[in-house]
Amino acid sequence: MSVDQKTIDVYDKCISEYEKLISKELKDANLDIFMKMIERDGKVLDLDTIKFFENDFESVVFPTYPEIGTIKKELFALGAKFASLSGSGSTVFGIFDDNAKVKKAFSHFSPMHKAYIAHSL
Repeated sequence: MSVDQKTIDVYDKCISEYEKLISKELKDANLDIFMKMIERDGKVLDLDTIKFFENDFESVVFPTYPEIGTIKKELFALGAKFASLSGSGSTVFGIFDDNAKVKKAFSHFSPMHKAYIAHSL
C-alpha cells in the first residue's frame, strides 16, 4: 500500500505546529537527554530513553494519513523499542533489540508494504 503525501504540504502544516509546540527549553532538554544516551563508539546504549524523541511531522502526518500512524502503533505492538517517521514521512521505521521480533514484524508488514530489515553499523 502506498500513501500519496506531498512533502510541501506536510512542511507547511508542520512549521506552524512546530512553533506552537516546541519551546527552546524543551529542545535543550531533549538535546541533553540525547547526549547522555550516547556513550562510546557512537552507539546508543539506552533504547528505553530514545522513546522521548519524536519526529515533529508526526503531529501533521498522522491526522492527515491515519494509516501511517497505525503502522507506527503496529511496530510498537510487534516489539519495537522505538518507531518513528523518517524525515517528512516517506518511511516509518522501528528499532528492535530482538531478532525474533524483527522477523515477526517483517512478516507482518511485507505482504502489504515494502518492508526491509536493516542492521546498524
